[in-house]
Amino acid sequence: MKSFFKLILLWLINLALIGGILGLVYLIANDAELTIKAHQESYLVARARADVTNWREALDASAGDRARIAALFINRDSLINFIEELETAASESGVNYKLGEPTIEATVLKLTLQISGSFPNIYRLLTRLENLPYRLRLEQIGLAGDVEWNGQVAIRLLSFDDQHVQD
Repeated sequence: MKSFFKLILLWLINLALIGGILGLVYLIANDAELTIKAHQESYLVARARADVTNWREALDASAGDRARIAALFINRDSLINFIEELETAASESGVNYKLGEPTIEATVLKLTLQISGSFPNIYRLLTRLENLPYRLRLEQIGLAGDVEWNGQVAIRLLSFDDQHVQD
């Protein structure tokens, strides 16, 4: 009888040991899953931070290029600077001019110049206008004269960015 109790006790101890081992295996497996999930989440957060850092560096590196591109577009604030460029081009070309009232249509600025001067000087002015760093179209050029030429130039500035215009 004593050996029977010893056998049952041994079986109970073995069952408890096996149960304990299985419980530990279950806890370790759960812990491993949680650890893997936590590692994956930390990796994703680290990647997101690295991506943000890369984007910030790219934006900082391209600041000069973005400023140059923005300078190629005229808006209401920089319109006076553009008109001063026209004045400079005309005076350096030796052409007298009178600027008509600018008109804004949608996202296009229209200007009309009354010009007078020698033909080579007017030609030089038109060449300078075409070579300005803005998208513009010389829509109409009307010239008449002999020694002193007079005319009208209609300019359509296509690189005009008017924030006040509603689409």
